[in-house]
Amino acid sequence: MSYDTVKNGLVETLELNSYAESEYTDFEVAPTAEHGSTFILTALSGNMNDETISDRFYDGQSWQVQVAFSKSGQNDIIDRDQANRKRDTLIQELDDPANWQSYVRMQKYSSWALQELKSYFLLTIQIKIIDQYVYS
Repeated sequence: MSYDTVKNGLVETLELNSYAESEYTDFEVAPTAEHGSTFILTALSGNMNDETISDRFYDGQSWQVQVAFSKSGQNDIIDRDQANRKRDTLIQELDDPANWQSYVRMQKYSSWALQELKSYFLLTIQIKIIDQYVYS
């Protein structure tokens, strides 16, 4: 496949869950209006999977999805609980084979972290992908 195929597949899954891709690469500079409604998607790394066949090879990739959630001084616990509920849904959607079988060989949720920053919560989800490249 290709970078665009993998990215478009991930974007489609996230958009089906009412998120739009942010125009920013860091929520630190993104407007607060984007909190809870946008995501930042990043291809982090890849490595040669040991499985190689004569006409193709498999690339083990690491991708990251980040979503910022608003935080208010009066409702921090409620805001954090809401971010964790959204995390549950996103992990299930990203890991569900029905959502990725058309564009990658394998896609699995790897880890997540919810970081409390000064004015928002930042959810980071790591995804492991096995992409297939066919020699032409």
